Order: sequence, then C-alpha cells, then structure tokens
Amino acid sequence: MNRRDFLHSATQHLAIGAVGSRLLVPRRLASRAELVDRKARVARHSPVVRTFESFSALSVGNGGFAFTADATGLQTFPEQYAELPLATQAEWAWHSFPNPSGFKIDDALVSFDAHGRQVPYASGQNGAAGKWLRENPHRLSLARVGFVLTRRDGTPAKSSELTDLNQRLDLWSGTLESSFSFDGRRARVFTWAHPTRDLIAIRVESAEIDPSWLSIRIAFPYGSATHTGDPSDWSHADLHRTEVTDRERSSVAWHRTLDADEYWARAQWSDGAALRVVGPHEFRVEPA
Repeated sequence: MNRRDFLHSATQHLAIGAVGSRLLVPRRLASRAELVDRKARVARHSPVVRTFESFSALSVGNGGFAFTADATGLQTFPEQYAELPLATQAEWAWHSFPNPSGFKIDDALVSFDAHGRQVPYASGQNGAAGKWLRENPHRLSLARVGFVLTRRDGTPAKSSELTDLNQRLDLWSGTLESSFSFDGRRARVFTWAHPTRDLIAIRVESAEIDPSWLSIRIAFPYGSATHTGDPSDWSHADLHRTEVTDRERSSVAWHRTLDADEYWARAQWSDGAALRVVGPHEFRVEPA
C-alpha cells in the first residue's frame, strides 16, 4: 500500500472509530463533546514562516506527491534552501543514469568468511559497479516552479529585499498562503496540492502584476545521484530533453526524456497570460 492509499484508509478508519465511540459516550457528556471546534483546534497549530530559512520550508502534498516552497509560496530562491531543497517530487519519480557496462548486483559482491564458509555481500562500494548500483535509481525532482521578481530598474531581486514576509500553512484546508512586499509592491500567493493527483494550483494577487516585475518560471532539471541533497542537476542541459508537444493559448504540455526514463507535464493559466521560451528546459508564464 502506498502512502496516499494509507492516509486515505486511515482517515476512513478514524471516522468510523469516531462514530463508533460516540455510541459509548454517556448522554450527559455527548453534548459537551460535540461542542469541540476541531477546525479551530487544528488552526492553532498551523505553522507560520516570516523569513527565508532552509529548515522552515513548508510543503503541500497528498501523501504521494509534494511541492516544497520558500517564503514566497513558490520555489523562487532555491539557493537559500541547501539543507532542505525546494523540490517537486512524486512516489513514481525515479531516474537512473545509463548503464552501458551492464552492471548488476553480482558485480559488487565480495565474499567474507562466516564460520568456515564464504558468504557474498554487496560491499564492493569503491568499484565502478558498486558506485553505479549505489547511485541508481535515485529520486527525481519533476520541475521547479518559482517567481521571476524584477526591480523597477530591471535588475533581478534578492531574497533580502523582500519585506513583510508572512506565510501560513492552513492544516485544515491544505492551503499555503504567502504574502510579501517588494520594491513598493505587495503580492499575495495561494498554493495548493490536489488531494489525489500530482498537481499544484497557484493564485497570485496584487494591485499591479505585469511581466516587467513578476512572472512565473517553470524549469526542468536533470537527475542527481545525491540521495540526501538536492535531487536536481542544473549543470547538464545536454543530457535530457524537454519537448513541447501541445501548445495552446492558455496551456502547454511537455514530454520529458532523461536517458531511459520519461514523463509528461502540463501547465494551464488564466486568460491573458502568455508563455515564453527562455531556454531548452526553461519557460515563463507572463501575466498580461
């Protein structure tokens, strides 16, 4: 059973248990129990972030898919999050480097004496076979979705220039609400994850949104063998492909190929915005 199905079944069991236990509550206590405001109780524990801090990154997800955001509500300043990388991951999202030598587990076996008999263990970590087997398969970040913030003079923004940061993850609804001020302008951002699909939704509100200072960047990385660090490799653009397969007025679809692995992605936006191709793996959604 995967994590998503487990959470779904656990929620059902809790609901059944709550109904069943209510039958055991004495009548004189039942009314008092029904007065518990569960939403307010959960709301008291909703985390709040007011700074760019790697160990304070918040995520939205559904048990099988997760999107980790910085204080802007998206993945705008990934360099600030070395300890807890800003990634978009799913349970199925794995990648393997090419294996032209055809390494298999037998190639990394080393025999040890165990009470008079030779027992093989996969402890040959320093050889070529051991290195490849240790690194593959590895987790893959599907995409990076962040803001492109620009000052009035056209230069890119720094995270230190954003003020009045306030971010709150509503645990009851799964809504990540973020707000910040920058160069005299204020933005309010809502980020959600679909309850069952590998999908995020973003809503941006501001009195003056335009491509000259705020647009959304979508970029696709190569896989990284770092099991405990950033699952994205941005230095090998030639080792993977991002092909636009379907482009319409307010949506686009991509076919991603990384060695022998592939997946598809799609983005859709409100009317008036436009898609701009920045590089082989980078795109921008610019508001009207």
